[in-house]
Amino acid sequence: MRRAGLVALGLLLGACAQQGGPRTIGPRSIDTFHVGVRASLRGLDAGTDGRIWVSGSAGTVLVSGDRGATWRRVPVASDSEIDFRDVQALEGDEAILMTAGTPARIQRTDDLGRTWTVVYGDPHPDAFFDAIAFFDETRGVLFGDPVDGVFTVALTDDGGRTWSRVDAASLPVPRPGEAGFAASGTNACARADGVVLIGLGGAGPTARVLRSDDFGRTFEAIETPMPSGETSGIFSIAHVGGTRWIAVGGDFAEPTRDPEIGIRAIISDDDGRTWRPARRSPEAYCSCVASPGHSDSLVIACGSEGVYISGDAGETFTTLDLPGFHACAWSEGERDAILMLVGSGGRMARIVFGER
Repeated sequence: MRRAGLVALGLLLGACAQQGGPRTIGPRSIDTFHVGVRASLRGLDAGTDGRIWVSGSAGTVLVSGDRGATWRRVPVASDSEIDFRDVQALEGDEAILMTAGTPARIQRTDDLGRTWTVVYGDPHPDAFFDAIAFFDETRGVLFGDPVDGVFTVALTDDGGRTWSRVDAASLPVPRPGEAGFAASGTNACARADGVVLIGLGGAGPTARVLRSDDFGRTFEAIETPMPSGETSGIFSIAHVGGTRWIAVGGDFAEPTRDPEIGIRAIISDDDGRTWRPARRSPEAYCSCVASPGHSDSLVIACGSEGVYISGDAGETFTTLDLPGFHACAWSEGERDAILMLVGSGGRMARIVFGER
């Protein structure tokens, strides 16, 4: 247990309780550990049945059936050099696995990883998938970098069994160098009512967000104040509650540049139509942000340099006494919530929040 991190979490959750919210919970334990692999872990998703899926480099896929307490490796018939940058937990034994880079493809399992079927792919040498996001158990969206001047967007309405490419006429034109970042598989976030936001980078001076409110059939490009360049922009987006969304990022090549200033978190209060800087961003580059369903105040962000917590819906962030991680996600139960974090060298952290 990392006691300093637990104390900081307790203080912030106490502030959340004073502000109000649908339910108040506090941290009960923090455990950091390795899971017996040396892979860089970047894909992470929690299902509604206690299962948590993790994916990463060297063809690594892991699954837990007890909300992160124990793990087993899932074999995938593929080249060991494949980098699985995103994974999506569906109902029961079902999951979707995304490969970033060559070969750019989506695989699906309905038997807890015993067998996998390739359900979608792009053979183009420039194809690079960044993220998948699901609105519900059947409808989802895939986002990838531009190929021949067109963003890659594909949709499914049958739980990922089949996918159809969105026509170029329904998508904004990419700027030169503009693309997504597959740092955690979370630069796309979808809500059940059909809203999906996709964060971009790679072209400046500021990053754009692709926004759809019709389940990904058509998109518009929204300007944001997040600085953007070849190695910087928006890396992750999360829905906080109501019409509030948060996006985080920075520069992965210079993750701690200007720790006292700079924009690494931006907020939308109108479902992604307009954006503004957070009052106090995380002190370093962030590759992932997540907000639990039980609270419209608590936000966690993480990156290679550390983990950051907000108790005021992303307005201000405080640094926790934890090492850096690539991705974070929540697993929520009836009486508690668990925050999982995954990172390089097979590292994980599991933070259990108990009801107050």
